[in-house]
Amino acid sequence: MRRFTLAPKFILFFSVLLTAVVIMAVIGFQGMINIRAGGEEIYRNYLTSIVNLRNAEQQLADIALLQKAHIIAPNETVMKDIEAEMAQARDGFRQSMRAFAVTLDAGEESELYYQYLAGVENLFELNEKIIELSIVNNDIEADAISEGSFARVYRRVFDLGKQMLETNIEGGEALSQRNNADFEKVKLSELIIFTIVMGLFFALGVLVRRHLIDALKELTDTMKALAAGDLNRHVPLMGRTDEIGDMARATRQFKEMALQLEESEELAKASASAKSDFLASMSHEIRTPLNGVLGIVELLQDTELSEQQKQYLKTVERSGRVLNHVINDILDYSKIEAGAMELNPQPFDFHSFLEQLESTFQIKKRSDISFNLISEGSIPKYLVGDEPRLHQIIGNLLSNAFKFTEKGSVTLTVLVSEQSDKEAVILFKVSDTGIGISPGNQVHIFEPFRQADQSTHRRFGGTGLGLVICRQLVERMGGQVDLKSQEGQGSTFYVSLPMAIASEEAITAISHSDIQPTLAADHSRIQVLLVEDNATNQIVACGLLKKLGVQVRVAENGIEAVDLVCNSGQNYDLILMDCEMPLMDGYEVTRRIRQWEKTKQKDSVKICALTAHAVQEYLDRCYEAGMNEHIIKPYKMQELQLLVEGVSAQSMPLQ
Repeated sequence: MRRFTLAPKFILFFSVLLTAVVIMAVIGFQGMINIRAGGEEIYRNYLTSIVNLRNAEQQLADIALLQKAHIIAPNETVMKDIEAEMAQARDGFRQSMRAFAVTLDAGEESELYYQYLAGVENLFELNEKIIELSIVNNDIEADAISEGSFARVYRRVFDLGKQMLETNIEGGEALSQRNNADFEKVKLSELIIFTIVMGLFFALGVLVRRHLIDALKELTDTMKALAAGDLNRHVPLMGRTDEIGDMARATRQFKEMALQLEESEELAKASASAKSDFLASMSHEIRTPLNGVLGIVELLQDTELSEQQKQYLKTVERSGRVLNHVINDILDYSKIEAGAMELNPQPFDFHSFLEQLESTFQIKKRSDISFNLISEGSIPKYLVGDEPRLHQIIGNLLSNAFKFTEKGSVTLTVLVSEQSDKEAVILFKVSDTGIGISPGNQVHIFEPFRQADQSTHRRFGGTGLGLVICRQLVERMGGQVDLKSQEGQGSTFYVSLPMAIASEEAITAISHSDIQPTLAADHSRIQVLLVEDNATNQIVACGLLKKLGVQVRVAENGIEAVDLVCNSGQNYDLILMDCEMPLMDGYEVTRRIRQWEKTKQKDSVKICALTAHAVQEYLDRCYEAGMNEHIIKPYKMQELQLLVEGVSAQSMPLQ
């Protein structure tokens, strides 16, 4: 067991200090107690001596009076009573004097005391003689003795008593003065003791402050600086061998761990950034040729083909769409893993959304599988949510239901589980009669890259990311996903989503946006500039645009595009801009065109990005550069058609 080194030093110092304080305090207090007790005893003796002398004087006076009364007593009975009282007075006098003697010190007071007692005894003898003469009726001689020698002795005794009383009082005062002097000395000693104690405590405080408080404060400031991210802060007190040194070394270890953690975090960020860049790059590099493949397929489908050739083209198109779906899943999972998945809730027509779902999957269904959509009539028509992501969630569940069902039915049930004035909780149930999922596999079904088992993967394919993405999206929307399944009998997935009910203003805006403009049948007046460096994609875009009847001019790089827009004098209605090009990319081309329009006070031409980047970061760059819209490769003819029709509607002359 480790022995402490710092604590014993302070414990020993404090123990010595405390012991010294206790000893000095005991000595001082005991002295004060003794002096106070002595003073009280002197005071009591002083009072007692006064009382005793007063009593003695009173008793002598009583004896003198009794003596006179005895001389003139009328009969023997009275004389005997007086004699008894005199005897009692003499006994009281002797007791008072003995008590007084106890309070006297040796010296002058004792000499007076003995003279006083001798005088009293002489009085007693004279008193006895007077009594004897009174008994024999020799009153004349008794009176002579009483008024003569007895009176002289009595005065002498009285003077001695008075002198003794005065002497006793002076002695008491002297003793009291000595006692007060001793008490002042003790008070001075106590003051000295208090000063010494306070000095020791001050020394202890300085020692504690220097060795503990200042050191701990320095270490605390260092820890705060390190916790705040100042990892260059020097760690002090490393050379100490006590507990403070241990704390300093522990702080140094914390600093080293923080530095390692910071380095690991930087590496993780770099790795995540490299991963994101790699995925974005791979997405771009795959989508670019895939756009060419699917575009050529779409162009070929409008040519004269044999049934076998049409079947081949459908196979190629289906494979390309599957590949595009895989790429989208990987990108979505990467966003979710990085916490970069963002939702864009907007008011939308929920009934129209369900109709689009039904239309899409009615086309996909096979002859041996029926598809049914069951919805409650009480569902609000207009809700607020991220419609594309909602379509992705329900569409993925429906696609899985069709994929894992060989025959039977797939049913989508939509109902309201809860509703208030401002919010409705929509419950989606996707049921199938497919292969089902075993209880053991249900636990892992929402984990990434997991399917029910390897045989399922070999039989049906897929990345195993679809359900992971669905669950993450649902949870980000504030909802829940649940599953009930029985192997061999089918599965039911439950999605519960809280969705706000759209306001009247939002409903009005949606209603106006649903009104389709009257489109011109002839788009030959539309001038389109295609900025594209890839020859295959030039062929695809030009082929699709020419089918729409527009006039197309191609710029093979960014420099040529700037020249055609800014210097040729040709006005374009639409520019389709590739983003990644040599010499000058599409972002810079757009910025220069917008600057030229501003300088020349020209109307802004619509610029639509044709990009193979599906990552939001790159799409944001498009809009920051000044582009108006974007279409992600691989694109379909319908997307270009909607774009051209929108431009055509804007350029139509008012009727």
